[in-house]
Amino acid sequence: WTLLLRLQLSQCCDDGHWLDCDDGEANSAKEAVLVSIAAKLLLREPAVVATNESPSAPVVVAAAAELQLLHQDDLTLKLAVPLVELGLQDRGVISAVCLACRHPGHWTPIVVAATGAPTFVFLAFSDGAPSVLQLDIPKTGRPALTVLRMVPGLAQPLPPLTSVAAFGQSRATIGMYSANALSASSSRSLDLPSNSCCGFVAFDAGGCGFTWTLCFDSGPLARPSVEMLGLSCNLPLGPPGPWSLGAFGAHAAIQDPVSDNLQLCMLPGGPAEVGMLRSGAVLFELGLPPGESMMA
Repeated sequence: WTLLLRLQLSQCCDDGHWLDCDDGEANSAKEAVLVSIAAKLLLREPAVVATNESPSAPVVVAAAAELQLLHQDDLTLKLAVPLVELGLQDRGVISAVCLACRHPGHWTPIVVAATGAPTFVFLAFSDGAPSVLQLDIPKTGRPALTVLRMVPGLAQPLPPLTSVAAFGQSRATIGMYSANALSASSSRSLDLPSNSCCGFVAFDAGGCGFTWTLCFDSGPLARPSVEMLGLSCNLPLGPPGPWSLGAFGAHAAIQDPVSDNLQLCMLPGGPAEVGMLRSGAVLFELGLPPGESMMA
């Protein structure tokens, strides 16, 4: 059994006493936080858990046969949906979950008020293709999960996918290429179109990267579709090590948050590669042609 905890972090009250401390004590006093347990839930079977910083996002608990949606505040059950009701029962167990909450930046306040705050759930499986679901949380009534239409690429990810990250920066760019590209000349760097808002990045069991982008081609009141493309970075075969998506190092200091590409920061993936840590992490510019990278 596993205990799921919701922790509440709060900064200690600053009474100014650190002004009379030396530098070491002052830093520790200013950085101190209080930690308390706001809610807890006993999980009686293995599960994958994910949530999002959006206030409207639930806590998703993905067990062997169903998805459970919990309230963020007290971890009480909001909705339980068996995988068989979603048509996802034949893909094995869920290996990774990620949430994204975003709408296209060009939507007017009236459209946003009418459509609410879309929440999207990425599900990866041990023996099947990933799926992206839309979660609708009405002000009154029961929440609903809908499997979105997938527009697949020429190559499919090799399961299982065990780590996934969401992206959703307004008008950020991500370099992508056709999965059957034979040379760097056939690669392309794509801006997220105005009808896109967010998506997911994940690596399969062979180390190949893919993106799943939400596209509102039919307008704000229709369900978006999901476009899958390959990443334009050529990673070694084998499961990647710990990685993160964003802007890092000197690049972050000079980056224009509106127009520049995102980066992938990756550490070595296995014990045999520990020696690479002496050379630092690897940064992949996701807008570069396949095979090009730089060392941090």
